[in-house]
Amino acid sequence: MEIWSVLGIEPTQDITVIKRAYALQLKKTRPDQDPDAYQQLREAFESARRGEYFWADSDVVTCPLPLMALTDESLIRQMQVHALVCDAVTLLLSNEQAGLVQLFACLSDDLLQNLQMREMFSQQLAWDLAEREGLTPSVLEQVAAMMEWEIDHYQPVGISIYQLQALYQQIEKTTGRRYQADSGMLWSDD
Repeated sequence: MEIWSVLGIEPTQDITVIKRAYALQLKKTRPDQDPDAYQQLREAFESARRGEYFWADSDVVTCPLPLMALTDESLIRQMQVHALVCDAVTLLLSNEQAGLVQLFACLSDDLLQNLQMREMFSQQLAWDLAEREGLTPSVLEQVAAMMEWEIDHYQPVGISIYQLQALYQQIEKTTGRRYQADSGMLWSDD
């Protein structure tokens, strides 16, 4: 399956374009009406969002986790994991200490006692941190320790090398933006 044809767009690294295409396709592809098409759309979106197309040799959508059967309950759990990640990342990037407390609470949540849900949480947490500006080395170190991502190894444990590279790129981007802001040279890319 080609992710770009599923999303209905040309290959791009622009996350805004990817999200817009996903939203448009989501209006046509309902999980309750066509679970298989919805799953393909979701996988295509996740792959495009993570940039797998640009890191891989092919345009094949890969999913490191076994896919859960699409039931109302599994969709609800996936949405709950997504909400936990979004809330934790938002807080981590605005208030590191409060974010770490919330992350610890998330890991204690009954939902994440299921290994598949915990792995989903871990993977999405890594990608969401890599996508949002504001990531610092301190936040990454604290989160990696709590999530047991062994990022100091040649081959990290708990996240992929691509996720780790994306995290480091976000740190560089954030550091560059802060340097520009501190020196009064901040300009908009828009």
